[in-house]
This record gives sequence, C-alpha cells and structure tokens, in this order.
Amino acid sequence: MKKGLLILAGVFVILVATMIKLFYIINGVLRDFEINRSSPRKIPEMLGAQDISLLWYLLGAFTLLWLYSVLDAYLTGKKIDQVGREERL
Repeated sequence: MKKGLLILAGVFVILVATMIKLFYIINGVLRDFEINRSSPRKIPEMLGAQDISLLWYLLGAFTLLWLYSVLDAYLTGKKIDQVGREERL
C-alpha cells in the first residue's frame, strides 16, 4: 500500500511540475507575442526557441517511474502466484 501511494505521489509531482513548466513556457511566449504584436504564424517559432530541457528530464523521470511500477507489479504478481501454488500443494 505504501509503495503504491509513493508511486502515485511521484506521478502527481511529475505531472504538476510538467504543467507548471508548460504554463511558464506558454505564458512567456504569449507575453512576448503581445509585446511585439507579431504575426500569429511566429508563435510556433517562438515556442521552438524555448528551453524545454526540464520537460525532457520530467519525461525521463516519468518513464523510469512507469518502468519501475510495471516491473514491481510483475514481480509482486509472480510472488503472489508462487505463494498461491505452494498453498494448493
């Protein structure tokens, strides 16, 4: 139960951090767009110029957490299945 709650908390923290970073990126681009009054077609260029390295780190952390949870579920299921087989014998 504790392990499951920790995994859910980790996913929640990563999700919130990702949303905050995306908010700051989009807010900065829109603020610059309002100041410069440039063409709406420049918005993708402005988004492409932003530093998204933190988003890549968060994606990596989420991927590692996901892989850990899948592996943990598999191994825990194997243990439970093994105990169930031993009890039947």
